[in-house]
Amino acid sequence: MTTHILQNGNYNDNLKKRKIIRNLCIIATLESLSYGLMYRFITAHISQRMGANQIHVGILQIGLCLGDLISPEVTNTLTLNYSRRKRLLFILSVTLLTILMIGTPLTPTNYWFVILTRIFFSLINQTQASLVDLLSKELDSNSYEKLLIKYNILSKFGLIAGPICAGYLYGIDEGFEKICSLSAVLTFINIVILTKTPIQEISHEQITADVNPSIVRKTKQVLMENIKDFEQSDLGTNWDLLLIRYLFVGSFWVFMAKVRKIMVHHYNIKDPVSAGFTVAFITFLDFIFGYYTSKSHAVSFKVFPSDSIADLMLFLATVLMALTIWMPTFQLFLLLTVPVIFIRHEINYIWPTVFCTRKNVSLYNLNTTTGQLALLTVPLIFGVSYETFGPAVLIIFTCVPLIFSWIIARLYTRYLRAKRD
Repeated sequence: MTTHILQNGNYNDNLKKRKIIRNLCIIATLESLSYGLMYRFITAHISQRMGANQIHVGILQIGLCLGDLISPEVTNTLTLNYSRRKRLLFILSVTLLTILMIGTPLTPTNYWFVILTRIFFSLINQTQASLVDLLSKELDSNSYEKLLIKYNILSKFGLIAGPICAGYLYGIDEGFEKICSLSAVLTFINIVILTKTPIQEISHEQITADVNPSIVRKTKQVLMENIKDFEQSDLGTNWDLLLIRYLFVGSFWVFMAKVRKIMVHHYNIKDPVSAGFTVAFITFLDFIFGYYTSKSHAVSFKVFPSDSIADLMLFLATVLMALTIWMPTFQLFLLLTVPVIFIRHEINYIWPTVFCTRKNVSLYNLNTTTGQLALLTVPLIFGVSYETFGPAVLIIFTCVPLIFSWIIARLYTRYLRAKRD
């Protein structure tokens, strides 16, 4: 009798755990779809229908990047007294509120309102991180690692399917409002699913032990670490590694973030459906090659000696980017986008080994900071340049930084490497 009761208890626990995992994966899928519907068309909405220029778009993109950087600390601070379940419920509720603020008939026709609302959303955009945290508490390490592969696919699904759906909706009357309505419905469904998910509540003490409630303290700590790294980096000699990183990140950011501008000005393609499919295609390539490179440990390491990789890989990236931008047809542009995205992931994978150390000086942390600095400055620099000089800057911002990166790696970085050896 006791054995039967124990078996029933274990069976019920397993059913409960499976339900929790299933619901969390559904929430991850719907959340990525909700985000994927909006993230690439909100800039088109404020520029085409609200009168914003590329400077305003750049401010929005910088705000989103900055929000992503400090979002964990902001969310932890706002939800300090919440359980993990209530924390996720809070994030989803604020997400729903910001979507409704942006995409209803009552929304002010002012791009600054939309920009600030979206930046506010980015400050609490921790749904996926919260879901991963909840899954890690429900599974042992082996089961968690296996599920994480499936979870990553589900959480990326919406970033691919979302732009396609949004492309069809954007072209009809009040298309962006319909995109927001669909996104809001998906978020509301997630809230309902979460309320019906039997997640075990965790005490306040258990949660607060894992978080740092002070945003100011965290920011100060990061700044002090970067200042220390700068002091120890010997920038008079090692400036090339940081500048190459800045130029590389900035170039690829423009290529991937401004693909709609490239379509309009180079190929006269203004159809939002084509834009949606193109964004989905690039996102798919980014996901596939990111996963493949991490598993294959970078093809370039297997083919070339590590000392010859730096300038060779940058040369390939430069040539491929230039060929892609100058392709006479859009079909050829898409075809060459495949090796461009592939080489980007190859370079990012080998970066810590090839570009982050010199003698006994490690520039790993500074390289990360430099990449973030590029994301916080290039959007505005591009916006100002675009408004001043016109669409020609698309070619300049995608090709010229990579050309300079290769020249620096070829002449200066290679010289120091040869001198060291």
